[in-house]
Amino acid sequence: MSVTVFKTLFQRLNVLLLTSHHFRKVSGTSHLARMDLAAVVARLEQLAPPARAEPWDNVGLLVEPSRPGRVERVFLTVDLTEEVMAEVEGLPGKKVGLVVAYHPPIFKPLKRLTQCSANERVVIRAIESNLAVYSPHTAHDSIAGGVNDWLLSGLGKGAVSALHIRRLPLEYANVVTLHALPNSSSVRLLEDMQSRLDGVSPPTTLSSVSVPTAFDVSLGCSENGMTALLPFVEEKFPGFKITVTDAPQVPVLGCGRLLTLAHPTPLTSLVSRLKTHLNLQHLRLATPLEAEGGEMEVSTVAVCAGAGASVLRGVRADMYLTGEMSHHEVLAATSRGTAVVLCEHSNSERGFLLVFREMLQRCLEPDVEVTISKVDRDPLHVV
Repeated sequence: MSVTVFKTLFQRLNVLLLTSHHFRKVSGTSHLARMDLAAVVARLEQLAPPARAEPWDNVGLLVEPSRPGRVERVFLTVDLTEEVMAEVEGLPGKKVGLVVAYHPPIFKPLKRLTQCSANERVVIRAIESNLAVYSPHTAHDSIAGGVNDWLLSGLGKGAVSALHIRRLPLEYANVVTLHALPNSSSVRLLEDMQSRLDGVSPPTTLSSVSVPTAFDVSLGCSENGMTALLPFVEEKFPGFKITVTDAPQVPVLGCGRLLTLAHPTPLTSLVSRLKTHLNLQHLRLATPLEAEGGEMEVSTVAVCAGAGASVLRGVRADMYLTGEMSHHEVLAATSRGTAVVLCEHSNSERGFLLVFREMLQRCLEPDVEVTISKVDRDPLHVV
């Protein structure tokens, strides 16, 4: 079987294998049952690879404890404010081992950690509590099924495309093809191999295919993964074959989506749907001069969660949907005949946490609890 075929199998099966309970089903003492911090971070990186984030962003593991233990509870929030940190510290039951904050609490470089700003105080409290902090941010904006796809899902059926396509190098430049006779220890070998890769960055996962005469394993991994795995491979698979390939540029979805509705829909109907989808009583609406009062038909909607002006700029659509835009950016859009709907920055993102919790729970061990903040909220409200 060629390297190309193996790579195709790996790319198609990678997420399925990660989010299934394959390894747990075949062995009650699987290495994957140990959900330490490195293992949980590896799952987060597989759901939304940090390489998918915008170049300016600061994503991934931002605070790593010096004594990371077993993660019993993961806590989700959009903003890690002091109020949210107090909620984390006061939760009954299982102790939170990892906070996943959609917005990175460390964004601009910190020159010192003092009590002078809320951001610094939050980071200090996390360190003092031996608490890890992770942020996916724009990596979740770009992936299929991520924040932007969730945001537009409340508008109705239609064709969806990415506003921007980025080209990234393949994370898995090295492909190892191993051949062994099928026997009772084959699955155990896979588990042992995977255990040596947990925590390796970029994350590396095995995919396997069983055929009648051999047990074939295709492994795509980074240089770090190769270093971690080679001693084990040399011992268990004498005569193994390694094929190293260049890292080609591959197209991936970027931030922003364009929805072409199946049927033209009145703007007022779309606004009503969004209020239901986002559980909000009020939205901000700007319409072109010729559509005062919201009386216009919408066929295309350009969507970008958060502050989407830079992503939406120049996109031809009947309607823009984002969290926030400046006064002059709104004027520029309406002057071109585009209606603008603003729901406030974090309101365009917070509802996705319910979807993210389900995604994450499926790829963690059953005894790891995933909790969503009850006090996290957008700082702006209508009075």
